[in-house]
Amino acid sequence: MEKSTSVLLAEKHRLLREFMRTYLENVVHTATVVRETEELESVPLLAKKLRPHMVIVGTPSAEAPVPSVIHEVKTSSQDPSVVCLLRGLTPPDACKLIRAGADAVLPDHCSGEDMQEAFRTVTRGETWMPSSVLEETSESILMDESQVSRSPAKLTTREKDVARLLSEGYTTKEIAASLGVSSKTAHTHRNHLMTKLETNSVADVTRFAIRSGLSEL
Repeated sequence: MEKSTSVLLAEKHRLLREFMRTYLENVVHTATVVRETEELESVPLLAKKLRPHMVIVGTPSAEAPVPSVIHEVKTSSQDPSVVCLLRGLTPPDACKLIRAGADAVLPDHCSGEDMQEAFRTVTRGETWMPSSVLEETSESILMDESQVSRSPAKLTTREKDVARLLSEGYTTKEIAASLGVSSKTAHTHRNHLMTKLETNSVADVTRFAIRSGLSEL
């Protein structure tokens, strides 16, 4: 039996929250909504208190305070996956949210198949967005040299290990097990790595690891 994924659901509009909760619990059978909120600003505190596996944010735009909320959630001790459902999603919006730390970005009218695929992908610790959006954002996200040209020399041995394992698709929990350290210690190494590389994106770390010879992917 698959382990249930606890979800914190943030959406201003009650009807949309109810639809998203019903969909998650009846279509994505491994999801359990543990809390709903209409206040975006309350999400970081709720995430820290409830320690969900995933935070799903419904938002009309990618403007402030959405990026800062995502960043705060991603740098919490639990490091949950963050999925954004954006009304009127555009490639620049996707870039902004992925760089803030979102693990998946979808339009709010996405298909059930896309939602399920995004859910499965982020639970594996990977990043996901619709193929149509991904194609248009490739130059600004996937080919962003400014985020991957950092030198590995300034990284500690543990941070290099974390970079390699992240590039191979390991979650923070799996990294901790592989390195024989606690999840909290692994999370600290990950935070230090992200800070030194000036990014919150696993995709950026993956490109850095490959180009620095830390990974052979």
